[in-house]
Amino acid sequence: MKKQSQFEAIVPVPKTGPDSLLSEVEVQTSNPQKLGFDASARPSLVEWPAAIRGLGTKRAFPVDVLWCSNARRGRSNGWSFPPAVRKQIVADSQGCRILQLFGGRSTFGTRMDVDPIVAPDVIADAWLPPFACNSFDVVVLDPPYFHLNAQVKTALFRAAGWIARERVIWFSTVWASNCAALRCERAFLVRVGDSCHVRCLQYFAVTHPKPGPVKRFTRGPAMRYNRWLSQPASLDLQLSTSDGAAAPERQQTKKELSS
Repeated sequence: MKKQSQFEAIVPVPKTGPDSLLSEVEVQTSNPQKLGFDASARPSLVEWPAAIRGLGTKRAFPVDVLWCSNARRGRSNGWSFPPAVRKQIVADSQGCRILQLFGGRSTFGTRMDVDPIVAPDVIADAWLPPFACNSFDVVVLDPPYFHLNAQVKTALFRAAGWIARERVIWFSTVWASNCAALRCERAFLVRVGDSCHVRCLQYFAVTHPKPGPVKRFTRGPAMRYNRWLSQPASLDLQLSTSDGAAAPERQQTKKELSS
């Protein structure tokens, strides 16, 4: 009896035909021609046919690998996106008005951040952003890498989805599922460097009707705003014109904040 190699595996392979069911066949790296691989090379994840990658899941969107080089100018980017990630987001958002709810020291779009030390365009909390519905085309979420429970994360997505007209982009070490009327349409697994956690870069399409921002926070850092939200004459945190109408095109600049 032939001894099984440590690289041998059982993987589902689709039969021919659009409506055919799946069957399981034995795939051996010693005979990679079974799946159309080059016999001179061990198959890698990227080389697996699209029909096999992710098979058995209900995923209806592409997932690609984004490789970031170890070569960086300086020691660290410092509260900003890796160059390859920045390039990908900017290229996929050409002609769109972009808002970053965790702006940090990023270099594109309108940067909002709760920390004034990074000199953002708007000083505000990501869980209670001062923008009206559909104020921006794309909203980018790059939260700090600490644990976000489901309720806190949902509140964050609801705030972002309310502001975004077309898309919400999520960049984190945690894979996010569809929520708050947002539907994932594309994703990347991002290798940011050696000995680093893999990041998830996900694009969520905005669907309707929108649930709107959370009216009362039950967990997380935004609970401190419940007193404002529960009062009949609560603070109006939306940027507005002199006549009180919402003005999504107006941005609160650093000069206005310091005056």
